[in-house]
Formats: sequence, structure tokens, C-alpha cells
Amino acid sequence: MNTSTFIILFLLLCLSNSVDAKEVDYEALEPRINELVSKFNAAGLSIGIVSEQKLVYAKGFGLRDVEAQKPVTPETVFPIGSITKSFTSSLLGIIESEELVDLSAQPAKYIKNFSFNSELMNQTVSVGDLLSHRSGLGNQGTSEIFFPENDMLKIVNRIKYLKPQAAPLNSFSYSNMAYTLAAVIFEHASSETWEKGIDTRLFQPLNMTRTFTSIEKMKKAGNYARPYGIFDDHMVRVKFEEFNSTRPAGAIKSNVIDLSNWIKVWLNNGEFNQNKVIPEAFQLQATQIQNTKSDKYEPDAFLHGEGFGWRLRSSYGKLRVEHGGNTFGFSSTLAMFPFEDFGVVVLTNQDNSILPYIVLDMVVRHVFGMDEVVDYPINVATTYKPNLDTRPYNTKKPISQKLFEYTGTYYADGYGELTIIEANNRLYAKFPTLTFHLEHIENDSFYLEGTKSFDDVYNPEFTVSFESVKPGEISVFNLHSQREPIAFYRIEN
Repeated sequence: MNTSTFIILFLLLCLSNSVDAKEVDYEALEPRINELVSKFNAAGLSIGIVSEQKLVYAKGFGLRDVEAQKPVTPETVFPIGSITKSFTSSLLGIIESEELVDLSAQPAKYIKNFSFNSELMNQTVSVGDLLSHRSGLGNQGTSEIFFPENDMLKIVNRIKYLKPQAAPLNSFSYSNMAYTLAAVIFEHASSETWEKGIDTRLFQPLNMTRTFTSIEKMKKAGNYARPYGIFDDHMVRVKFEEFNSTRPAGAIKSNVIDLSNWIKVWLNNGEFNQNKVIPEAFQLQATQIQNTKSDKYEPDAFLHGEGFGWRLRSSYGKLRVEHGGNTFGFSSTLAMFPFEDFGVVVLTNQDNSILPYIVLDMVVRHVFGMDEVVDYPINVATTYKPNLDTRPYNTKKPISQKLFEYTGTYYADGYGELTIIEANNRLYAKFPTLTFHLEHIENDSFYLEGTKSFDDVYNPEFTVSFESVKPGEISVFNLHSQREPIAFYRIEN
């Protein structure tokens, strides 16, 4: 076979695999999408579909603001949660092409006096490992959420005290803090803030004019979705999440029109409007498996793994590159099928919902001519609301001391200070921005119960316990919120 014949056959194969936009009736899906929005008791949903480098369908369903009865449109902006990670990873890829950073190098090369919790991590964990959740750092939500800090460098400097949540280089352990660290590396290597880098290197070149990194800018622009959840089978309004130090892991807000450009650039070898936005070498790396996952295989979804800011798997017999996002009051997913030059983004203003994934599945099956699913599962996690009724202390297994003996200030490296106070014959734990009632379990064990002021949507009811190093003297407060309890030591007054 000569070269010209091979090229012709290759092009014909590519064309046969692509999705012909003219042959797909996307409007035929609208009754089912409306039906699903209703069944999920969701406020609203927006969907964008890209095929052959064109936005072939964009539509809003339901309401962006239930109280004001304002409809969702394709221009409506939604917080997109962890889809943000694909943007942050791209910043590292861009400056790698400028020889400002090396993804195979250790983070300490770029951040003065930086250290992980172990010498093994210092010597082996690379910048790329952060982007593929391979570092072992894992979930450090207690430090990030219970002891929030806007200054990302201050959070990164806590890492030396934080125990890894998995084996470095030999596990998958999802980590928002790893992306905070990656963003600080970008800032130090490029002398730009993460926010400026995202805007000038990605949003502007991609004409993402209604995409933002802050709630304030989103609100100022208008036409944005408000956050909702489900409690007692009823829709409830919740608050927007403040990301603080985890901004690089989840703070972007966008709409399906702008995100269609994000899909286009990834399906076009990093090029958009004849401009190279993402280096092709990084685009290839980011969409190849860098870290495998041990998820259970399903008949139409297997070979799971992580790229750089993307999740990869074989799905419907095709390569699927995707990432989802969850943040207070919002759920989203963005999926691409590179060999078919096809991508879908679905955004909803419903907390902790699988609705975006259901709509995505329905669209993909319709486009690829697969069997429909008649009855999709309806699955929306209940939004947390604190129970303000306190239970009596357990008299069969009573506390060991009088209540005032537990009060005082406690401290842990990598986290900060918390204070135990007594009020109305109850104990309370005061963190920097949150206060919890200590609901008694048995002996010196309690669990955190949200008070009237608690308005976050996650369940904070971790077990806590007190210890006495010396007999009769409470000196340690253990917070059981990580893989191992975090010991806060009492500060002598």
C-alpha cells in the first residue's frame, strides 16, 4: 500500500468515526430531559454538545432562580466544581512548554523550604503526580475546610505536618490540596497569580467571556444559577461554596457556550481559532492514563485511569475523557470522545446529583445509536441540615470529668487552634469559622453536630474524643475526620 492510499484510508476512517451533526436530532431528546429534571426535582439544567468543532446544540431547561422564576439559558453561568482541575493542570502544561517548570521534577524545586510529611515523598513525588492524584497526599479536607485560609502558600506550608492518606506513587487518592500545591508551583515558576494565569492564558484565548474564578465576578455579570439541594424530599436553597485555598481545584464558574470552546480545544490538539492554546505534547500526556484506578468494571465502562486533570476510561466501546464537578448546590459533568470528535457538557443547579450523568448517558446513546435506558435511577443525596434537638448525656457510660475540665484551647500543627467551651450545660467546639455542638456518645466520645449557624451542605458529624495523658487531666482532643485521628493538644493557659 503506497503512502497516499494509506492517508486516504486513514482520513476515511476518521470521518466514519465522527458524529455527523446533520443526522442527529437533538431536539428529540428535549421531552426526556424535561422529564428527568422533573423526576429529580431539580431546579434547572443546561447542556451543550460539540461535534466536529462546532457547537451543534445548546439549551437551558428549568429555572436558574426558583424564587424569581428565572429560566436557565445556554448563557447561564454555573459553578463547575472539579472540572476546574483540567484548567489548572493546563497552566502547568503551558509553562512546561516555556521551560518554566518540569512535570517530572519535585515540588521543592519551585517552592522554597517546601516539604512533604516524609522523606520518601520529598524524593519521589513529582509535579505530574499531583495532577494525576498519585502523590498519596489525598483528601486533606479537615485542614482545608475546618481551618480555611485564602493564602494558598500558607496552606501549602502546612503539608509537612499532614499525613499522606495513601501510598505515594502506588495508589489513587483524590486530592484537592494537590491542586492547590500545583497552583502555587505555577505561581512561583511563572510569577503570575493562578487567577491571572487562568484568565490570560486560557479564558481570553478561548473567548470564554462569561467564565470566572470568583463568585463576585459571576454575580456582577448576571444570568447565573442559584444553588439548590434536596431535604425531606423538598427543594431547598443552599449557599454558594467559598473555595478559599482550594480555588484551583474547584472555583471556576462557566456556561455551556464557553465550555464548548474548552471541549473544542481539547478535541483539536490544543488549537483554537488557529491559535495554539494548549501545547500538543501536554494535550497528549493529559489525556493518557498516568495513574490507574481500581474501580469495579462495568459492561460498558472499564480500564479506568487518571490523566492530568482528566479521567479516562473505555466507555460504550470508545475512549472517554471526562471530569465531573460537585460544589454546594451544583453538579456537572463534561465528557469527550476524541476519536469521534464529539463532546457534551451538562450543568445543573442541584446538589450532589447524578442527573448530569444520566442526561449525558442518554445523549451519548442517542448519538451513537445505542439502546435507550427506559428507567434511570433517581439518586440525589440529601442536603445536610443540623438536628438542633440535643440528646441527654449517656448515663450508662458517662463522661469521666466535669464539663469545665474539657474546656480550653487545643492546637495541632498543620491545622490550627480550636476552642472547647461550655454553655447551657453542653460542650461546643469552636473552629475558626465554624461552631459545633458536641453530642455525647459514650464516655469521653462525642460527635460534631451542626448548630443553628451551620449552613454548609456537607455532613460534618465526625466522631471526636478526649484523652487524659495524666490521670484526671484532659489534655488531648482527637478529631476522627481523616484516615488517622488528628490529635489537638491542649494549650496551657
